Amino acid sequence: MYKLKIVFVGPAGSGKTTIANFLADMPENIGAGAYRPTQGVRILEYETLVGVGTEAPTKTQIELWDCGSNQKYDMCWPAIQNEAHGICFIIDAANPSDIPEVEKLFNILVIQTGLNRNRCMLIAHHKKSIDREMKHLSRLGSSFPQVYTIHANVEENDSRLLSDFNNFYSSILAGLKDTNEQEELSIMNMEKTG
Repeated sequence: MYKLKIVFVGPAGSGKTTIANFLADMPENIGAGAYRPTQGVRILEYETLVGVGTEAPTKTQIELWDCGSNQKYDMCWPAIQNEAHGICFIIDAANPSDIPEVEKLFNILVIQTGLNRNRCMLIAHHKKSIDREMKHLSRLGSSFPQVYTIHANVEENDSRLLSDFNNFYSSILAGLKDTNEQEELSIMNMEKTG
């Protein structure tokens, strides 16, 4: 069984916890009650089948690290990001001020660390119906080049969100398998020449 660690980051109130609860199949916690900011980090675990290419889907354990956005936790980023396989940046699609904050996080967690952008996903979370025509959302592509970007609403288009995440997990697993195969070939070549 494979295991993936996916980190959820974004501004307060952007929908990180709502999406994490949805993916981990915790519907009783989706949109329940008044907004309560996440303190530190919540780790949710679940299993899903993930297919890579033409291979049969493989049972995969997913760890979602739902990170609080309070700046007092900024010093924890190295520990949180340690051994992460992917990062999801989540914004409230109706809040233009979320974009600069996520750009800052992207710089810290991707640009400065050299994380492959193929291991990143940007989610424009629509708390009401999905509206891709919001003017401030048009700059997402230039702010996050080569990053898989989706529009999501857990109540309106839930099967699409599950499919998008399965594709994201599949892409990460494919990259991990390629890396493992290259390392094995390198070891075999070293043994032949040694």
